[in-house]
Amino acid sequence: MRQTRLACAVLAVALPLLASASASALELQRPEPGFGGLSWGDAPTADMVLVDGQANGEAIYRKAADPTDVAGVPTDAVRYVFWKSRLMMVGLHGAKGFSALLSSLAESWGPGFQSDMKQQRFTWTSEGTSGRTIAGLDMENATGFYLAIFSEELTDAMEVERAMGEKSAAR
Repeated sequence: MRQTRLACAVLAVALPLLASASASALELQRPEPGFGGLSWGDAPTADMVLVDGQANGEAIYRKAADPTDVAGVPTDAVRYVFWKSRLMMVGLHGAKGFSALLSSLAESWGPGFQSDMKQQRFTWTSEGTSGRTIAGLDMENATGFYLAIFSEELTDAMEVERAMGEKSAAR
């Protein structure tokens, strides 16, 4: 049983990478490189309010006038995550409309990858001039959703820098 779970976990990680390697998969899956008029690596704008964190480290912002929907589906919250004043991720939450959002994203980005048919969790990837963008849509509370769109390169860079800092502090 343990070996089966381990094999499933490896496949869940590996399959999206293999799928993104083929040209036809890339043509179908195109999450946007950024959100709300911002691209990966952009600095916070004047209309953003700091919600949590520090501007010189990891910081979460919201726009004074957040978008009220994504792909026509109402959102409750939109949060922009920055690392050292560079946009690396956007998280969107909505209380209802998962199916409508999934349909809309599948129409514009392709069907997405679903590693476990029992879970309502879908992933899209794309390569572009700003690097690799990954989007993940999860069902929450049977009807709500959480959509995360992020830059793989900037997220990885933050994790490496954090790990190096922790290693230095431990010495």
